[in-house]
Amino acid sequence: MIPHRRRPQWAIPFLLGILAGVVVFVGFYLVNNGLPFGFSAANIRIGQAAVPSLTPAPSPTPLSAKPHLEEAVRLESDGKLDEALAEYQQAVTIEPSLPDGYLGSGRILTFRRDPAQAVKMIQKAIELNAKSGDAYASLAVAQDWNDDPDQAIVAARKAIELSPNLPEAHAYLAEAYADNQRFADATTEVDKALALSANNVAAVRVKGYIYELQARYSDAVKQYTKAVELAPKQPYLYLLLGNVLKALKDFDGAVMVYQQATDLDPRDPRPPAAMGACYYAMESYPKAEEKLKAALALDPDYGAASGQLGLVYYSQKKNADAIPQFLKALETEKNTSRIASYRHALGWSLYAEKRYTDAKDQFSKALELDPKLQGAKEGLDAAKKAEQEAKTP
Repeated sequence: MIPHRRRPQWAIPFLLGILAGVVVFVGFYLVNNGLPFGFSAANIRIGQAAVPSLTPAPSPTPLSAKPHLEEAVRLESDGKLDEALAEYQQAVTIEPSLPDGYLGSGRILTFRRDPAQAVKMIQKAIELNAKSGDAYASLAVAQDWNDDPDQAIVAARKAIELSPNLPEAHAYLAEAYADNQRFADATTEVDKALALSANNVAAVRVKGYIYELQARYSDAVKQYTKAVELAPKQPYLYLLLGNVLKALKDFDGAVMVYQQATDLDPRDPRPPAAMGACYYAMESYPKAEEKLKAALALDPDYGAASGQLGLVYYSQKKNADAIPQFLKALETEKNTSRIASYRHALGWSLYAEKRYTDAKDQFSKALELDPKLQGAKEGLDAAKKAEQEAKTP
């Protein structure tokens, strides 16, 4: 009888180990090569739901004002002032604590008919950097162009204290002195600026401005022409040159220069208005009217254009058209000589329309500003007489 053979004691665990290995291998294969019957790895639950791994999103790059400031400086030097102003404002939006954006905006606004806003912008720059001579110099010219030469003198002196060798600081102090009729002091300071930098645009321009205020128009033309040559893409320099050419009665030359200003800055109403004034002086009334209306299309509240258009109509005896233009101009005009001129002409337009009481009022106000205005004296007498005759049965 053959005895029964017993399995070894290690056999069963060995077989179970092999079976477990096969199960693990098959599971690994199925997970990595696709599961049958529409299952996927996401269907597998081992204790809790499996969370798919995600690639972390890259951190956003912080915005920087620097590229906007660099572009603004380039655009400003190229005469593209609207675009430059937008870049400076974008820089301020990104980094409100950076003074350069406010300073650049203020510099452009000073020479673009908004010196009051320029003052506010530059003061903000100074709050952020109270040791900047450039900022105080910019504040000085903004205040002066905003008809506040006394404060401009204070700011310019502060700029010199902080930056004694800054040509603009001396130039803008000279400009403020000139507006206070302190011509000797103005000449001393502008000569200091030119000694520091003979080709500094601000110093060259201010030298021309001092000559202009002294009615030395030919000398002013030379300085303004040099300023234009140094900075040929700055439209306000062409305006200044055109003004002295107009004072010299070189109206054709002035119109040409004003046109260059318009080409550089088409949104500024001052050049077309100035061209209108030249055409008015040449008694070319249709051209004058065309240019002045173009200026008012750009800015309906531009009082200088309204007043000049009133004079164009008045000269053609279009009194009904002249009256509203004069009234509009008087709402914003600050120059007393021009106000006297407008009231004088307005008085005669009202007289022509038989509005004698209103005419008397305008003639009287014109004489308050300029007692030597002979035409207003004659107009007042004529209006009184006509009014009296109208009351007589």
